[in-house]
Amino acid sequence: MRCVVLALVLAGFLAWNPASEWVASAESPDGPGREPRLDVGTRRLASDVNHGRWVWQNPLPQGNTLNSVMFVDSQTGWALGEYGTVLKTRDGGASWRSQPTGGIDALTSGSFVDSQTGWVATRQGAVLRTTDGGDTWARQASDTNRRFDSIFFLDSQNGWALSWNGWDRILLKTTNGGESWASVALPSPQVSMITFVDPRTGALAGFVLP
Repeated sequence: MRCVVLALVLAGFLAWNPASEWVASAESPDGPGREPRLDVGTRRLASDVNHGRWVWQNPLPQGNTLNSVMFVDSQTGWALGEYGTVLKTRDGGASWRSQPTGGIDALTSGSFVDSQTGWVATRQGAVLRTTDGGDTWARQASDTNRRFDSIFFLDSQNGWALSWNGWDRILLKTTNGGESWASVALPSPQVSMITFVDPRTGALAGFVLP
């Protein structure tokens, strides 16, 4: 049995709407010769019969939950989400196209320093880098398997990433574009977001328990 998860569009964002379990079949439920599909309400997965896989038909370009959005200018931006989802726009968000990452890790945060060079962090503790605007991605060693909440790069070399294991958070820093990372002391374990204006000056955001 395979669980298919679709998404429901709410107020311009994508939210979870778990579907029932389905058994893959080469025969269409609409009869012989018809395109196989799975329907839940108005959401549909269409089968690519020639390649034996399921592809999103509605909503387009995909239906996974999105976790983060970033832009490098008024036109070029990316949206990140579950199951390795990366969407790119070149027209200020009027249209989006998928960019495969080569994996299914949940993407939680990303940072681009220009239209070509960027990083994304995953819930599984991985960091991916692109140097061609998201067309291809390479996995970098992060020295942790803890969830990443936030990643920020100031330029092509200097970056920071917040990782946690459910409570304790650590701040990682790189000075070589993500090739290696070192731990940095945090003033509070409740930090969840980071940003920097130069290599020595930054801001942390989070919460404090009463």
